[in-house]
Amino acid sequence: MDANDRLKNWEDLDISREEIEDLTKCLKQEEFRKLLIEYAEEVTNPDNRKLYEKELSQLERERGVDVTFVNPEPGYVIKTTCNGVIKCFINISKSDNVAKPTSQPSHEAGARGLQWSIPFTLAPPRDDVDKKKQLCKVFDVVFHPDTVYLAEKNERFRGILEDTAFDGVEEHFK
Repeated sequence: MDANDRLKNWEDLDISREEIEDLTKCLKQEEFRKLLIEYAEEVTNPDNRKLYEKELSQLERERGVDVTFVNPEPGYVIKTTCNGVIKCFINISKSDNVAKPTSQPSHEAGARGLQWSIPFTLAPPRDDVDKKKQLCKVFDVVFHPDTVYLAEKNERFRGILEDTAFDGVEEHFK
């Protein structure tokens, strides 16, 4: 279900007065609030997430599939458009599970420089809504933390990183 469908479902929410009253009544009960808080803490607890990932990895290994969970840290966002029509956001993030960038000396056209290899991984694109509740598309591009650090310190390298992100998104999600 994309963001537009979720937004429409929320707008089309058909909840009766009785259901609202029941929910209001439940939220006034101390025991219900405690259970709701306990549930929210359980599903957001990093230890529970690690346990879930461990169990899921084990199940996948039993099926002969090697799984690595990439839980990226935020970097920054590039705002652009897809085909000049729909607003798109490219999240540049970082994870140690992605290989470090490497460089080789280059002597193209008589100029000395470096030829960079910048590994990255992509998550499938997802639909979302922006601050104005307009449909947009979000792409997550994950680099090694050293790559993002170099981009923060060097404007030319930042351009290379962003070109790499654009190329990756365009190539994999035409």
